[in-house]
Amino acid sequence: MASRLPYQPLPLEVPAGHLLLRQDERATTIWEVLSGAFVHRVRDADGRSLALDLAGPGRPTGSVPGLAAGWEVQAVCPGSVRRWAGPVERAMAGWTERSAAFACRALWLDVPARLEHLLEDLAERFGVPAPAGTRIALPLTHELMAELVGASRESVSRAISQLRSSGHIRSAGRGRIVVCAPLQLVPAPDRVSSR
Repeated sequence: MASRLPYQPLPLEVPAGHLLLRQDERATTIWEVLSGAFVHRVRDADGRSLALDLAGPGRPTGSVPGLAAGWEVQAVCPGSVRRWAGPVERAMAGWTERSAAFACRALWLDVPARLEHLLEDLAERFGVPAPAGTRIALPLTHELMAELVGASRESVSRAISQLRSSGHIRSAGRGRIVVCAPLQLVPAPDRVSSR
């Protein structure tokens, strides 16, 4: 189980695995991510979990101060945060937009297409140039990717195998993925026509 951090001056350095916020805990602040990645994860009473978003540099994380948090916030890798200086409404609008896009993908796309969109998004936000592609600079387990696309680990493993065999991705060490070719083979949910 992840542990809470002791008080530290800002910016706050956060080791991998530590919680900034527990689900249902009263939030005290919104954070701006300076480095690293922080997963917004919802857990149900049976212990199942779903990752609604992965906040990276420049994005808000946490929850609305004074209210019970609808999700937990956990560091995926070492990172740092500081208090969010923007309006609460802007942070809420970003969370709402990303959660709505997640819901649309989960309802409208199959697992391979959801995984393609996830990897494209992560390559854009967390990517670094690599030979013949873009390496996603995050430790990506199949479990985390399954949470981020709303599918089983087994389904994600099959989709990863398909993307590898087609040459769209390759491994760059344990938990590291290089995106070798554009993946968006289907339109993103926000670009799907209403026909």
